[in-house]
Amino acid sequence: MLSSSTTLLRRQKIFVSLCLFAIFISQCFTQTKPADSTPPTPARIDLTKIGYRGLSSQVRLSGDSHVSLDYLDSNHVLLTYNPKKLFQRLPDCPATHNDRIIHAAVLELPSGNIVRETEWYLHDTRRYLWSLSSGRFLLRRLNKLYEVDSNFQERLVLDSPQQLVWISVTPDGKQIITETSEQAAPASDHAKSEQRVKITFRDSDSLAVQRVIESRGVVRMEAASSGYADALHKGNVWLVRFGLAAKERINIARVRTKATPDLLYTSENTILIGRC
Repeated sequence: MLSSSTTLLRRQKIFVSLCLFAIFISQCFTQTKPADSTPPTPARIDLTKIGYRGLSSQVRLSGDSHVSLDYLDSNHVLLTYNPKKLFQRLPDCPATHNDRIIHAAVLELPSGNIVRETEWYLHDTRRYLWSLSSGRFLLRRLNKLYEVDSNFQERLVLDSPQQLVWISVTPDGKQIITETSEQAAPASDHAKSEQRVKITFRDSDSLAVQRVIESRGVVRMEAASSGYADALHKGNVWLVRFGLAAKERINIARVRTKATPDLLYTSENTILIGRC
């Protein structure tokens, strides 16, 4: 049997060890606990001060483009919107044009102060602006594309002799994708589905043609610089494929949906697949 003095000594050692362990644990929790867990209050910018009044429900459901918001850099954003104001129509614009004015303003963050602003005269209600790399933007006026910098300096980069039926830009802003109609505007929905279009990928800096795809019907091409995705219907399953060209695509997902899945590029390396 152990003597009482030995037992007492062991109990003292255990008590001291437990005390040290408790101190160590409390220090760990003290070191890992954030100093202030309260999230910062988000800054709010009152856009009514610069004339933006929001969009009505009718306008939001129309499918037309009336507003955009894009980052120029970490401290500035570009806001564009339709101010819905009276303006003098250009005399050379035919009655078939749906002319309008778009107001553009560079805002400082987080103050919301206007750094510079301008107005663009446009001729229809389709999408008119896409973000490129290095704080540049692509502006469309009918079948002409302009490169616009952060000072609103414009440079004509494409004057298409054919109608621009669809335009997009890769997520990294390095390529411009245009779809042009190779024939007169079709009159019926069936003719639209059989309409021959040419999809052209251009380098956003040099405007050099990277590749060309021919298609029947407007496909509203969205793509990354490394390739594009499409959905192939097989029964109740859609096979999503990705690649640089038709013969180089690989299968990346199977989606069970009745409607055609939506393919949205959230970055150069990620794609969001939406299904019914």
